[in-house]
Amino acid sequence: MTRSSILNLPVEVLEEIADVVNLDTQLSLCQVSKLFHSFTIRSLYRDISLVNPSSLVACCHVLSSNLNAAAAVRTFSITYTPSEPPNTYYFSSFYATIGRALRCLSCLQHLRLMVFDPAYIRALDHLTLPSLRHFECYLTLTNSLISFLNRHPTIKYLQIAPTEAFEQCSPRAATSPPESPPRILLPQLQYFSGNSQCISALTCDTALRAAFIFWDAVDATPQDAITALERTSSETINVLGCRRRGWNLDLLDLISIWLPNIYTLSLTNLLVVDAHPSTAFLDAVKAFLPRFTVLRRLHINCVDVWKMGDVQCRMDDDFVTVTSWGAVCPSLVECTLPHSNNLRWLRVLDDLWFPDPFDPQGVTWLLGMWYSRRYPQWTRIVRIVEERMHGKPGFESTIEGLRALVSDSDWDSE
Repeated sequence: MTRSSILNLPVEVLEEIADVVNLDTQLSLCQVSKLFHSFTIRSLYRDISLVNPSSLVACCHVLSSNLNAAAAVRTFSITYTPSEPPNTYYFSSFYATIGRALRCLSCLQHLRLMVFDPAYIRALDHLTLPSLRHFECYLTLTNSLISFLNRHPTIKYLQIAPTEAFEQCSPRAATSPPESPPRILLPQLQYFSGNSQCISALTCDTALRAAFIFWDAVDATPQDAITALERTSSETINVLGCRRRGWNLDLLDLISIWLPNIYTLSLTNLLVVDAHPSTAFLDAVKAFLPRFTVLRRLHINCVDVWKMGDVQCRMDDDFVTVTSWGAVCPSLVECTLPHSNNLRWLRVLDDLWFPDPFDPQGVTWLLGMWYSRRYPQWTRIVRIVEERMHGKPGFESTIEGLRALVSDSDWDSE
């Protein structure tokens, strides 16, 4: 192909070529002509991911001095683990360098500052990114962070530190009453992940679709965050995930009262002393479930904080539990129980539940139940499938396969 024919190709095609070739080829294309340089620069700098401080500083110097490259950046991600001892960070010039580079990213849409370093807030001082939609960081909620967020009402996805700020956002005398943090104004926010302190600070014009909330403090109470969600997002929120110490019956009680219209609920219980859920716990969950009107997925997981226990999955007990819970919550179609190794139970027909067919432990248990003639109403399952599939492709082989799982005497005896 001649040089003239290449130049006659649409710019969009040339950009696609630049996107798929390797880095060395992209660097070579930059030197071919001004045209190739322009669209290759856009491809090279569109998504930047930096994993150590030295490459971060070098990249920031380039972005500060090359406005064409800076204008091409859409995603800017910093992820590394600080090597310094605790409470020891870089010189202020380090964060100033990052801040200068960020101020040049006029078209930035995704910003990720995934570093456990509170001094990164300095890079956000007086920073405004007009196109920012997605912001992730490990910063706790302070006045400076709230000011940054409020300058970016276009944010739709927000992730902040899972731990609460132990110092109040506003300085005050020790004898003064606690001050509430400034309100967070994010009218377009739809997805949130972080500590409960941020949820409580959201204004009423926020309408979340999904929230993942962490309570880190030992004495953390969930009521403020859950009632704040009800106030801001009761009509829009579909997915709620919570991570907190203890068995969290009080949390589940609050959610069932204030957010009964959610579709998916995930609870992670952080346990210092691990154990199987008690009968009282299971009965309490069963009592809360009828309050949910459209709940389809319920996942309850337990995390052994000290990893000193060896709590095993009890498939027989879990089957009884999930059947009981499904009976009082007709909308429920998927459930994960504590200490089930993340095994999902799926509602197959009415009050009949199967373990995940792609999970080895679930398949092993299910086959054992069938062959030992202990699975309830097996005949009913086969007959309903037969009625629903009659006349459809694969009908005969499906029915024969189901009947083959049990003997003829089993089939006739039920």
